[in-house]
Amino acid sequence: MSLLKISGLSSGYGKLTVTHNVSLRIEPGEIVLLLGPNGAGKTTLLRTIAGHLPTQGGQIELQGEDITKLDAYQRSRSGIGYVPQEKKVFGSLSVYENLQAASLFRPDVAPLITPILERFPRLRERQGQMASTLSGGERQMLAVGSAMAGDPRLVLLDEPTAGLAPRFVDEIVTWMKEVADGGNGVFWVVEQDPEKVAGVASRAYFMAGGEIRDEKPSSDLNDPALLRRVLFDG
Repeated sequence: MSLLKISGLSSGYGKLTVTHNVSLRIEPGEIVLLLGPNGAGKTTLLRTIAGHLPTQGGQIELQGEDITKLDAYQRSRSGIGYVPQEKKVFGSLSVYENLQAASLFRPDVAPLITPILERFPRLRERQGQMASTLSGGERQMLAVGSAMAGDPRLVLLDEPTAGLAPRFVDEIVTWMKEVADGGNGVFWVVEQDPEKVAGVASRAYFMAGGEIRDEKPSSDLNDPALLRRVLFDG
């Protein structure tokens, strides 16, 4: 049984349809990349899977359960962790309180938060600091940590490494590999340095014009000409 199965999914904003008849799958233990030029519909697709946008047609299944009509909170409780492109955190809460807020439906909050703070020493040092005072890179680390605080079965990442120093990029790549090695899944939008993420990925979907145009093994991403065509030309 696939961890995530999407069949004929269409979605968008109001009457505007952005994604058209998208079908894809993610198996347990996979890191799957989503590549495409700006405006391809990648962010819209992830927002729809996370429940932040309604579907206009099609079906979303998580481990065989139809979650198409569940809202974002219900999908989070079902096991979806989402890191949006906007680095969304609660600015009026401390770093630690942000991680607590992401784990409210888990009774064992502290055991989930401690490893996150250990993984990102910068967050551990600033755990009592208001999130609004963090740098952009620190907010991004906190957004990733918040998504992981709920111990998700599926992690949706919308370009999570943008603005991060290389060592933090390496840390997130390593962390997501551990997530996949544990039998969970990662669906990762990559727009910068895809070669680094491709090294731990299983497959990649190529998106353009709101549609999935192709699927290739990650080994094919070693071709710079292919990446340039996918990321900039569609």
